[in-house]
Amino acid sequence: MSIITAWNSQKDRINEIGSNRFAHDTGQSLEHFYSIDKLSNSASPTGKTGCLGNIAIGLQSVLWDASPCTSEHIPGKLSICLGMPVMVRINDATELCITKGQEAVVVGWNDFIRDHGKKVLETLFVKLVNPPRNVELPGLPLNVVPMSRTSSTVKALLPNDHMVTLTRQQVMVLPNFSMTDYAAQGKTRPLNIVELNNCKTTQSYYTCLSRSASADGTIIVQGFDTRKITKGISGFLRQEFRELFLLDEVTTMRYHGTLPEGIFGDLRNPTVRAYQLWKRIKKKEQLPCIAALRWGPTDQEIKDIQKDGTWDLKINAQTAISNYIPDPSKIKPKTNTSSTEKAKKKTNTTTQSEMTITNYSPVGPIWDAISYSCTYDAPFAILYNMWKENKRAHMIKLSSLSVYMKTVVQGFAAYENSTCSLEVTRDITRQLLYKYDNDSYPKGHVFTDIQQLIKEIVGHPSMFTSPVTCPDCNYKTTQMFGNIREFTALEGLELQQTQHRCLSEALQICLNGWRRCPKCFRRSHEVMLRLPDILPYAPHLLVVQLHQEDLIIDTKFKLFCDNRSLTFTLHGVIYAGNYHFNSRIITSDGKIWFHDGQNGARAFPVSHIHSQPSDTWLNTCNDKHASFAIYSLIG
Repeated sequence: MSIITAWNSQKDRINEIGSNRFAHDTGQSLEHFYSIDKLSNSASPTGKTGCLGNIAIGLQSVLWDASPCTSEHIPGKLSICLGMPVMVRINDATELCITKGQEAVVVGWNDFIRDHGKKVLETLFVKLVNPPRNVELPGLPLNVVPMSRTSSTVKALLPNDHMVTLTRQQVMVLPNFSMTDYAAQGKTRPLNIVELNNCKTTQSYYTCLSRSASADGTIIVQGFDTRKITKGISGFLRQEFRELFLLDEVTTMRYHGTLPEGIFGDLRNPTVRAYQLWKRIKKKEQLPCIAALRWGPTDQEIKDIQKDGTWDLKINAQTAISNYIPDPSKIKPKTNTSSTEKAKKKTNTTTQSEMTITNYSPVGPIWDAISYSCTYDAPFAILYNMWKENKRAHMIKLSSLSVYMKTVVQGFAAYENSTCSLEVTRDITRQLLYKYDNDSYPKGHVFTDIQQLIKEIVGHPSMFTSPVTCPDCNYKTTQMFGNIREFTALEGLELQQTQHRCLSEALQICLNGWRRCPKCFRRSHEVMLRLPDILPYAPHLLVVQLHQEDLIIDTKFKLFCDNRSLTFTLHGVIYAGNYHFNSRIITSDGKIWFHDGQNGARAFPVSHIHSQPSDTWLNTCNDKHASFAIYSLIG
């Protein structure tokens, strides 16, 4: 049973000691699996992870030996053995119960040796402990699931307090001999071992102790400062509890039908104020509240009305209207004769820098300056215009990917019916993600990892088992297949060592296989294992993460599935740079448009129309580099 503590550094140390003790007690040796690290050319979480070169050996050793808490809880060196308890650190596949915080036990793995001579995990097999439902995968025991290596952009803290931004590939699990109070939320433990000495707040104490199923099952490992739970709470928190108490009263009266009209409102502050006035003026009663939360002689019981969005919905509506730019297709052209004659003299040779808006311009969300939204705006603009061109085909296919994509598609339909804006659709989806994981999908002037966002929206389809063979020594094995899915990253292919420079050829490498044969590698002979030259799963939507700046982005390409040739069509490219995202949209008529919600415009300028297939001009846009290309099976 893991120990709940408050400090991440203490958690990592307990996990290290626990791992060594577990291996010793079970008569095993720890297997050390190292991450694949590359320096990133951007210090921002933009999703663009082009490399500056290999990391120096000395620096790499420091990164590997550092505690996981110094690199956003993604371990540089993962030390495990069979039967060891671990905790999943990523929402990888919700339908398989592979979610952040899920406890599991190691039952096996596939690994290979990199050029540096260190072992690297390919796939880790774990057995889920008390999952919400049983998981059955072909060829695997009950509740045993595979976890593949994941690429993430992390900021690592060095011993000299310097930060380095790097791209790290590692299986996202940690030993589970200790967890923080934050990770313990939502768990009920028959045997609850807690270390309270470093808990900072009352809420931290409550979280640790309330995980217990019973008082008899609670074990406090050392002393703690009782003043943190006996000296009282701050005035701000006391006021928060007061208002929650009043809202509970309002909800109870509303449920029983005894709440007078005019009290319940759309916002919290007006509702609380109206209830307070009714209790004091109409009923001439003291405000209901428990003794510990009662107002003191100098406390202001009833708040004054403020002119902001927490008191009046109209203020928020006026802000939205002030930022509104009408759809150019609904603006009537001017009838000025001279202006018309001048317009006729213009040529059709539009360059990328020109801002030409036509009646058929695509639309996209307007950037939210209060809560940065470009991470959402760029993919939503491409997805909406893709969906609009073939609603019937995309509606069912996209809605089935995830609950978040279903919300997005429903919002697109509401926008078409003029009952909802694209900005509202974005904000509703964002709120759902925030409730699901507020750390990964924050609000305010904080950046969101676009890679994690796209993976969550497009969903995580089931993995497939596939036979692989070595063309040199005929070595055969079965591995989990998941190279080409709704979200596909090309980073692990090491394309700089090949002559393939087209995105379609890179995807073909995924199909052919790019894992090293372990037998040939031991003989210092590098041969890649081969997968069947057939695509066992054909994704309707394909989002490809790009990691090479000179990779040609195909506008169309073919893959084979069940002996059928499938054509994927490019609908847009997302660009990253300078802490911002924008996008290009390719419509079915071959025109290319530019979208940047930060400009405040819904209509897109026409981009340069490309005619040379070998050109790489799609790889950059306004000093930003291509990070993701979005395709679908329907052109």
